[in-house]
Amino acid sequence: MAMHARRQPEAIPIDGDHVGVLTRFVAAGGVLSGRSAQSVLESAWRNALRAGSAWSAPEDIETALALRANQDWNAATEYSTPSALSMAPDASVLVWIAAQLLGESYDPPARPQAYLTPSGAVDIGAVQTRIHELETVCSSLRGHFLSTGDTARRPSRPGLGGRGPRRLTIGLD
Repeated sequence: MAMHARRQPEAIPIDGDHVGVLTRFVAAGGVLSGRSAQSVLESAWRNALRAGSAWSAPEDIETALALRANQDWNAATEYSTPSALSMAPDASVLVWIAAQLLGESYDPPARPQAYLTPSGAVDIGAVQTRIHELETVCSSLRGHFLSTGDTARRPSRPGLGGRGPRRLTIGLD
């Protein structure tokens, strides 16, 4: 939040420690992308201004989070984790494996952990199974939104809707 506050054209003044609010939000299952964190910060700033404050306080962040209409983590966004793992050219591009190869320790990020073996290697079977499940879910959602005429929530990420990632094969004669 502090980084987003400083990056604004007009810096948003924040007061207090927002970490506790964000920690409780995440512990309760909430997810924020970088873009959403910025919109939450802007909403908190508007809340503070309406209340007559010159600073955005943790309570303003809490209110902004409570007023959010949607979550950032859904089947369409979850698809990015297993599909990225499946497209890695080799394990050395994964940060925790690269660190291990350099003799360093680095814990895998939280999202990919569901697709790893106890040793930290990618469980390609689990990856492929989840990709198939998510493609099925997104395909069903796409069919629902197309049949009802509701296109506002239709998944729009390439590769969803049962098609999977596109691969280009070039034959050389």
